[in-house]
Amino acid sequence: MDLYEHEPHRHSEGGELTAADYPAYFAAMEENRAIVAHDAHGDPRTSEFSESYLTPLGIVSMLDAPIHFDGQTIGVICHEHIGQARHWNPSEINYASSLADLISHALEARDRKQAEEALKESEERFKDYARTSSDYFFEMDDNLRFSYFSDRFTEVSGVSPKELLGKTRQETGIPGLDDEDWQRHLADLDAHRPFRNFIHPRTHPDGQVVYLSISGVPVNDADGSFMGYRCTGTDRTAEVVARQALEKSEERFRTVVDNLPIGVNLKDLDGRFLLVNKQLATWYGFAEKDLLGKTAAEALDEPEPAKTTRLESESQLLETGGAVTREEEKQRADGRSQVMIINKFPVFDTEGNLIGFGSASTDITELKRTERELKNAREQLENIISNLPGGIFRRVRHTDGSESLEYNMGQIPQALGVEAQLGESSPKFVSDFILPEYRKIREEAVRKSAESMEPCVFEYPIRMPDDSIVWVQSVSVPHRRENGEIVWDGLNLDITDRVQADEERRLAQAQAEQANQAKSEFLAVMSHDFRTPLNAILGFADIISHQHFGPASEKYQEYAEDIHSSGEHLLTLVNDILDLSAIEAGKQSLVKEKLSTREIFAECERIIEDKARSNGIDLVTKVPKGLPPLYADKRAFKQILLNLLSNAVKFTPQGGRITVSVKASKKNTPLKVADTGKGIPADKLLGLTDPFTKGEHNPYLTEEGWGLGLTITKSLVDLHDGKLDIKSKVGKGTTVTVTFPNETP
Repeated sequence: MDLYEHEPHRHSEGGELTAADYPAYFAAMEENRAIVAHDAHGDPRTSEFSESYLTPLGIVSMLDAPIHFDGQTIGVICHEHIGQARHWNPSEINYASSLADLISHALEARDRKQAEEALKESEERFKDYARTSSDYFFEMDDNLRFSYFSDRFTEVSGVSPKELLGKTRQETGIPGLDDEDWQRHLADLDAHRPFRNFIHPRTHPDGQVVYLSISGVPVNDADGSFMGYRCTGTDRTAEVVARQALEKSEERFRTVVDNLPIGVNLKDLDGRFLLVNKQLATWYGFAEKDLLGKTAAEALDEPEPAKTTRLESESQLLETGGAVTREEEKQRADGRSQVMIINKFPVFDTEGNLIGFGSASTDITELKRTERELKNAREQLENIISNLPGGIFRRVRHTDGSESLEYNMGQIPQALGVEAQLGESSPKFVSDFILPEYRKIREEAVRKSAESMEPCVFEYPIRMPDDSIVWVQSVSVPHRRENGEIVWDGLNLDITDRVQADEERRLAQAQAEQANQAKSEFLAVMSHDFRTPLNAILGFADIISHQHFGPASEKYQEYAEDIHSSGEHLLTLVNDILDLSAIEAGKQSLVKEKLSTREIFAECERIIEDKARSNGIDLVTKVPKGLPPLYADKRAFKQILLNLLSNAVKFTPQGGRITVSVKASKKNTPLKVADTGKGIPADKLLGLTDPFTKGEHNPYLTEEGWGLGLTITKSLVDLHDGKLDIKSKVGKGTTVTVTFPNETP
């Protein structure tokens, strides 16, 4: 209650009037526009205030006008008079009532304005929320046609409202939606049922696909008639894409897990299988679905002590929260035994709480078998190496230049007392025992190998503890480690016997060469000594046969011709020996010049054709025109060709044929002499060009001679850097091919 005292010009407040204390007064305010009490103490409507209010303040008359608002009395305007009783006139009564009405109207206007402002503010707030929210809003009318979309709809969906307004969901459709989901959504709309989180795709003009989640509630009027839907939509693209990515990731994870060569499973805290990959299911002999949700005890027939071992490891893991690894032999479903490494590991949630455990089982049966085989092989290798007449080693040159051995095994290291098994090291090298004069050879070989990273090979003698000398051949292959160290893996071989044999062969060869030189010198001297009497014999035989000093009997002439023929033959043999001796002694020199191959062939043909014709042999020469000049020694070239033709005439029977041909190429000029003689056995061809060798052992079936013709021919061809090749077939004939390189002066 607020009282204003006119005279002192002050307000007093804090009092309170209740209907329970003043029932008549409150009842009068509800019924009257104004309470007019000329005599406040005597008026029953106000007399209730006499004792508590009127008398203490000296009030005698009251004019109270109630203030009504929104159907209720919310206050009263009181006019009170002190002193003599006052009779309120109509204008005063009307003023009081009008003032109360004015206040009531003012309050109504204020509330209406506040309501309007609140409504406007609410509308602005809604618009702000609609503009700034990640969601959008839309409505459908009673015919399920789209009637409203908020501004965010186009931004989120990529669809213009103009494409949808006035159309039903069936008319607009949703491309890319599962048919079952589409029909369920249409059924909800037709039944006017609320729908929630209906997720569907929309494609932006740029091709980007977004996923929208919409929810809607039906709206009814006061009579319960359906008016349409009010709906909200949310962009769930990130969530859907994340879920799809998760599904793909889980699918990839499952593919990887199912294709692992190890067995994998996950269990909850009660030991029930949550995941079993194909490998483990195959080992168990079950399908995955037969194991999921069951414990190992329920699903598997585990023998002891495997069951106890498993329970102990799982109990240890649950108590400590740490991984447990064990090796165990298991019986597979197919009856085969396998050795497994089983690693059990804990599984925690995002808050670090233990929610289960898993295991990864690796079949190491083959590894165990390989380890056994490797152990046996190592033992065999060590046994072989220990009996090796030498040794194997690994030498390491460190980055600071120092060297060490990582192993040094074999008979030589044993004998020297420096053996080191695999994994050990040796303080000394076999090369430490090298004789002093050979140490530089070893150092130089190692240096070159380190620079070129090529194999290091050298030979050296070492002094053994018994003071004997052993020759060693060291062969090692270098490689460089990542830390820069150079490692040589090598083999030391005891080559003492070979060195001694080489020395014996060297001495024997030197003696043979000395003897051969003596032989050549002897033959040369002897041949010269033969020539002097031979020339005299030939001269006198020629004088007798031509009767220079008078007539001689026919018999003497015949004998003189035989003597002359034999002398010529003997002179030919002596010349052959001299030629061979000169070649072997290295005294045969070539005077190369440009030769006409065609002319040389013609000269040789004239020399040999008479003898061929007298023996009834057909001589055919195939030398084309335009052959390039041959750069060779003329005398040697003619001797080669004549030797080949002479041999062909010797071993070709009457009625046979000898063919001489030549054909030049860019690189060489090959000439061939082919006959149709008896041929040479294959086992005689290999040594046919050796000195004093014939193709036929029976001297009565061949011409007389030392068998030096082919030897001299081969030597002369070699001096020209050429090649001699003989091909023959018994009963068919022989072909000798001499190939000269096309040299230029």
